[in-house]
Amino acid sequence: MSLQAAPLYASYAAAAGEPPAPIGRLKYASPETVKPNTDIILLIKRLPAYEQFFEHYMQPVTQSLRAMLGAFAQVDMAKLVKTPVDSPEMKGKKIPILMYHAIADKPWTSNTNLFVRPAEMEAQLKYLSENGYQTITFEDLDYIGSYTKPIILTFDDGYRDNYDVLFPLLKKYNQKATIFMISNAVWDREFCSAEELKEMANSGYVSIQSHTVNHYNLTSLKNDTLQYELTESITAIEDITGKPVIALCYPIGHNNAAVRAAAAEHYRYATTMNSGKFTCGEDLMSMKRIYISRGMSVSSFAAKIS
Repeated sequence: MSLQAAPLYASYAAAAGEPPAPIGRLKYASPETVKPNTDIILLIKRLPAYEQFFEHYMQPVTQSLRAMLGAFAQVDMAKLVKTPVDSPEMKGKKIPILMYHAIADKPWTSNTNLFVRPAEMEAQLKYLSENGYQTITFEDLDYIGSYTKPIILTFDDGYRDNYDVLFPLLKKYNQKATIFMISNAVWDREFCSAEELKEMANSGYVSIQSHTVNHYNLTSLKNDTLQYELTESITAIEDITGKPVIALCYPIGHNNAAVRAAAAEHYRYATTMNSGKFTCGEDLMSMKRIYISRGMSVSSFAAKIS
């Protein structure tokens, strides 16, 4: 049941005294019968079967949400202390930022190393889960001091398999990831759609951030085009997800001083393809990442991130 849709319009069948319909078969009120400014709670309370509706639909949603938050929290939320990644006391703290692209058994381009197998992806998430790693997103960097073993998983471009394969695995192992989305690619069938991006962003497991509008080499662009690529992708993604875009991934890693300065006007963080662990105190507009390729064993994976 959708957390957004299921509670919104109560079942007329339930109002008529019928047993609540199974999840997925709710008969919602027609939008034409509900005034735009109607308080939805008042609407539900008008129904004779309100108490039955709450017991069968609202309570399970509330309980499920609490359970998800409890399982998802990798630190005690009550003990989070604001210690930004660029604060002096965090200087020297290392944060592995992993770089992935696609997830598929059969690569569909000649660059096969970009395609981590689904079984490899699952083994890596299982390893992180069993070895105390705390997968975080860029939004968590303001509280980095509260994490003892943080790691960031990033996926460049926004391929469709990020939704079909990665998203279910993240939920299975209660892990988080960031997708750097090429905003103009939402119309391409090989990439995540706007609806899929919104679903993932709303789940709490995935942060959708910017990989520019068209994936151009930013160092080759004139300033007006550069500004468009940096800002229009923010607008497009925020319109889809309703959540702030604060991080950028430079396409193909290409950047220079001018590009970094332009990016810093609109983003708090930016990642490169420079290999290595990011260390607090380094340039937040030039964050290093660790490339994870196809065929990597769990032992090699463990060695790279340790």
